[in-house]
Amino acid sequence: MQLSRDPEKFRNVLVKDLMKIFGGGPGSFEIHPLPQDASMRRYYRLSGPELFARPGAEGTIVLMVLADPSPKAKSEEIAANGAKSGIKYREPKEEDLDFVNVLKHFEKVDIPVPSLYGYNIGYGLLYLEDLGDDLLETIQDKIEAGERRKLYFQAIDHVVQIHEKATALKNPRFVGFKRAFDQNLLFRELMHYVEYGIEARKNMRVNARDMAVITKHMKTISAEIASEPRVVVHRDFQSRNLLLKNGRLRVIDFQDALMGARQYDLVSLLRDSYVVLPTELIEACIARYYKKIEEKTGAKIDRERFMRLYHLQTLQRKIKDAGRFDYIDIVKKNSKFLQYIPATLQYVREAFAALPEHRPMQERLAKYTPELSP
Repeated sequence: MQLSRDPEKFRNVLVKDLMKIFGGGPGSFEIHPLPQDASMRRYYRLSGPELFARPGAEGTIVLMVLADPSPKAKSEEIAANGAKSGIKYREPKEEDLDFVNVLKHFEKVDIPVPSLYGYNIGYGLLYLEDLGDDLLETIQDKIEAGERRKLYFQAIDHVVQIHEKATALKNPRFVGFKRAFDQNLLFRELMHYVEYGIEARKNMRVNARDMAVITKHMKTISAEIASEPRVVVHRDFQSRNLLLKNGRLRVIDFQDALMGARQYDLVSLLRDSYVVLPTELIEACIARYYKKIEEKTGAKIDRERFMRLYHLQTLQRKIKDAGRFDYIDIVKKNSKFLQYIPATLQYVREAFAALPEHRPMQERLAKYTPELSP
């Protein structure tokens, strides 16, 4: 339901929700739209003097508005943490929304996600801790190399927490355990580039012989990645989904967590389309990951095998990303992501260089995308 199209009703719903969440009137507050990303979700910052008195709110709250509220509840039901007696609440059910499901699982293993104050199931409204505006992406030019290194090491430590603790926690209701990067999903994501990065973007068809070679290699890549042991992965652990607050990186946009190869989150962070990192920092981060995992598991990581999967995952993830950026432009009419395609394709070229057995696929793709030429 598009509440934002009716400002008066929108504000009335927010007032009722905030009263239930905090046990009292929110007073006067302003609603400020926040910049949007590629998703259909919308974000607002609620600010007002009365919100300063609310535990944890610190004067502002971030409102997430889902594009597709859960079909499991049609009423204006509000679920809140820490409900007081005398008010009709029910505790959030993890199966209601993937965001809530994953947040609760991550909270249990100390992954620094935002606090959830409550949510309105019927309208798809989630009331969250305000983590500020300092994305890891946007602070790159404001920090020295030493500070950047510390922050990326902190990010690596968060990845380790997700891979080890979130995977080990027994939780049959966790949605992330019920879905995975299997061969079919990995392959479909790769084909996203053929569909949008070549055929839709350039208004041409890939000829049958080229397509046969491309799909053969894509299937081989997908099968090899899918055969690896799986852990819980964030799915989009990159600089736009890490916010710095009080010296600590906080993790957002985690609702799509699923089972996948360890290399997936590392590729997302270290082969980031929005921030190109120096090789020395990338190598240091991978070395830290090895060290942390080996300390926790007591098992030695096969470096050669690990890096082979890292390059394969780079191929898969970044080819998909390039296709996704074209899709966002062509289908959603949002061209702002096109500027990140050159860096994305450069990552693909570098991965191909490390995987010479997939050069036939590179050569066929380069006929339609010269930027991928060997």
